[in-house]
Amino acid sequence: MSTISELREKYGIYDQRLKDCNHNIDRLEPVYSELGRIKSSFRAAKKSTGKIFDEKVSWRGEKYTSFCTAGDNLVDSLETYYKQLDSAQDAVNEAISNLKQEKLRLIPIVGGLLAEIKQFSTDVENILN
Repeated sequence: MSTISELREKYGIYDQRLKDCNHNIDRLEPVYSELGRIKSSFRAAKKSTGKIFDEKVSWRGEKYTSFCTAGDNLVDSLETYYKQLDSAQDAVNEAISNLKQEKLRLIPIVGGLLAEIKQFSTDVENILN
């Protein structure tokens, strides 16, 4: 059986890991939300930009062709940027999920250690009575 100091040391280590998880989750969740907000506003801007380049109105010839080509290049760049935003948001979400999973694994360990510490203290108290 472990000594009470060993149990307390283990408890301290696991408790600190839980606190670190909570701290990191608290830092990452606003980032995830902000990336979602940026994606939404960016998606709206991208749609309006695409409409501009789709309007053919009365343009003809070389100027029209170069304008449409530039527009297509811009829309492609916007799509690439949007995909990068999406990937970043997915990565942040994955990190949050991993931290929450670690917390779920640690909570029973910490609870078990607290129970052992309490039992050990009770045993010591009973012996000394």
